[in-house]
Amino acid sequence: ATARRSYLVADLEVLCRSDDEMYRGLDAYFWAFFVLWPVLVPLVLLCLLLWIRRDVRALRVTRLSRACRFLWRDYNASCHYWELADLYRKLFLASLVLFIQTD
Repeated sequence: ATARRSYLVADLEVLCRSDDEMYRGLDAYFWAFFVLWPVLVPLVLLCLLLWIRRDVRALRVTRLSRACRFLWRDYNASCHYWELADLYRKLFLASLVLFIQTD
């Protein structure tokens, strides 16, 4: 069986190996951020929207609702949770790029 080699696309002199001590720790960072972005970021945004929903529906401007204005200002007061759906739509579309064959 032949060993499969993987090279860095930007510089074909760089051989990518999983046993390389210099980059071994990066796997943990990759998996942590791979989970953090699509799960925790929308969860935090949902918590913020739940926290300020009464103020938004009553059209009261508080410091927190003003700071979170980017989440709800483009939507009606009853539909301000659509920002989360839009975030997941963008995440899905951006992740489709991973499946496009370039060769």
